Amino acid sequence: MTALNAIRYDDAAVILTDGASYDRQGIVRRIGPKCQTIKGPNIVLAVSGASAGHKALARLLARDFEDIDHISAEGGAWFQDWHAVYADFLEEQGGREILVAMAGWSTDQDRARLVMFASELEQPFGEPATIRMPLMGEAPIDRSRFDVMRDGVALVERQRLYRGEAESDADRASGNLVVGGHVMLTLVRRTGITHQILKTWPEDRVGHPIRPAAGMPAASASNVIPLPAQNRAERRRQAKMTRECAA
Repeated sequence: MTALNAIRYDDAAVILTDGASYDRQGIVRRIGPKCQTIKGPNIVLAVSGASAGHKALARLLARDFEDIDHISAEGGAWFQDWHAVYADFLEEQGGREILVAMAGWSTDQDRARLVMFASELEQPFGEPATIRMPLMGEAPIDRSRFDVMRDGVALVERQRLYRGEAESDADRASGNLVVGGHVMLTLVRRTGITHQILKTWPEDRVGHPIRPAAGMPAASASNVIPLPAQNRAERRRQAKMTRECAA
């Protein structure tokens, strides 16, 4: 379960994600960005579900769509067909349920646009004002009061306590912790797309389960850390790990 939170305002779309991908035993297999820019249609894509599927999805979106307006207009049937074809593959990678968030600047409406596909919903495709996963029993995000720099890290810190992948309520307490690595902020504005890492959790390490440091409060997001560049060898190493992950 990726921490995937998104908010649409007229002048920007905001996406907050964590950075940990893990296997079925809850072992971290990769720490890296989960929100990526797709240059063709000039959108950002974030996925909560089997992480091995999101790169293939990005390539298909770049091939079949011109921009976020095109996705909004014609993406409903396209995503239904895509999920029907890839459902068995997603199940092998960790589960067929998947949440896809896409954001871009609308040239038709001259504002930010947020589009979602959530496979488990009765009406899976739409344009929500906000997305918040995991839910953690909280009320929906109040856009009028939510300040991303003040409240974003605290939101993902709370989601970090979510124990996922439990088979029933009875054993939820023994489920894996699945939110970790870092908090990444992605902003979509008229002027372009930016990514920033607001917080890292140095105690989260590849090859180990997520174990939050005891007594660590939600930290301030005032210190912004630049997203590190990845060389080709690192991208290949992480791609190999990703094939084993569910996130």
